[in-house]
Amino acid sequence: MYKLKLSEVMECVEVHLRNSNYSRTSIFRYKHTWKMLSSYMEENKLDFYSREIGNSFLKEYHRGKEYHQLNKTQKGEARHIGVLSDMIDRGRIREKRCRLYLEGKSYCDELGVPFESFFHHQSQIRAPKSVASYKERLYHFYLFLSESNKTLETFTASDAVSYLEHLRKTKSPSYIDAIINSTRIFFRFLCQREVLPDNREYIWMNLLKVRRVRNRHLPDIYTSQEVETIIASIDRTNPCGKRDYAMILLAARYGLRSSDIVGLRFCNLDWEHNRICVVQQKTGRKVTLPLSEEVGYAVIDYVKHGRPNIDSPFVFIKSTPPFGTFSESSLSYHIAIWMRKAGVKIEGRKGGAHAFRHSLATNLLGVNQPMPVISEILGHSSCESTSHYIRVNIDMLRQCALDVPFVSSSFYDNLYD
Repeated sequence: MYKLKLSEVMECVEVHLRNSNYSRTSIFRYKHTWKMLSSYMEENKLDFYSREIGNSFLKEYHRGKEYHQLNKTQKGEARHIGVLSDMIDRGRIREKRCRLYLEGKSYCDELGVPFESFFHHQSQIRAPKSVASYKERLYHFYLFLSESNKTLETFTASDAVSYLEHLRKTKSPSYIDAIINSTRIFFRFLCQREVLPDNREYIWMNLLKVRRVRNRHLPDIYTSQEVETIIASIDRTNPCGKRDYAMILLAARYGLRSSDIVGLRFCNLDWEHNRICVVQQKTGRKVTLPLSEEVGYAVIDYVKHGRPNIDSPFVFIKSTPPFGTFSESSLSYHIAIWMRKAGVKIEGRKGGAHAFRHSLATNLLGVNQPMPVISEILGHSSCESTSHYIRVNIDMLRQCALDVPFVSSSFYDNLYD
């Protein structure tokens, strides 16, 4: 594992928090605790951070209290320090067990039968993480039906209004948006199977709308020069560097998602025909990409001279025992390390493999690659998904602008006659 100063660990964790869509307020709280930790380390003349140092700081700052004796604010501070320790020791951050469905909640009675049918249907077309999100968000609707003695067969528009009002009183605006979006998909499923008393889909879609207006965040991108600087900075003289180099090339050259990179298996590499064939974990869509010499040699160099000699179907694995599969958060962590070593400023921008994906699409647009070609490279099912990336390409936006037609002054003379 890399030996890092506190500032370096903080930077890696902050990238992870931004990638996980933590709010600015939450990140500010983390950084406030880290600032006190930094003062503690300066006073004790400590250069490199470790879990032991974090524990010593908490013990002194909380005056020797055990975790169960802490108040809510202090437990948050312990979490703020714990994520730094996780990043140092594991290369990833352990997520809180906050999902209702994962705490033993289930759709176990007759009321839950349509829900389970929906989850089974979604599992055929979506990734497990997406299905888990549906299970979590729809559980609120399931509880509402149960507590109100309602069933889907008797659920009316008036009941839907009551449910939305219940959400407004008990949930945050951003979480309500997520719940409603999942509920809309569920109701489309119910209408198609005529489960509801009124199966006119447009009625439910008009009711179940996200009312809050949000400004979509522009994709965070890195220029071609920045990407090449990051790749060139990777030290390939050690096993970790060889692995990171191959993984980052897959993200930068092909725009592969982190889930597809860490999930890459040897069977996905078709050496005979020089191509990579993967089924995207997010969409389930098969993507075939040419295996370039640059990427091919990087993978071979890692497998022959850097990868631990263990029997695993996965190409990329951990470099220290116990050897196991690489995680997505670990990939983001290592990318942030090389970004820092390359001197590329990431303040205000997300890191990780998805930043390379956005950057690849935007840079391809900049050299006038056709939209269908970019969609095929990224594995999008339609150009509509790819069009999201055009918003940061000012030159192409200018091409979309229409000239204002000439209107003579006499046109308006008789407008109100």
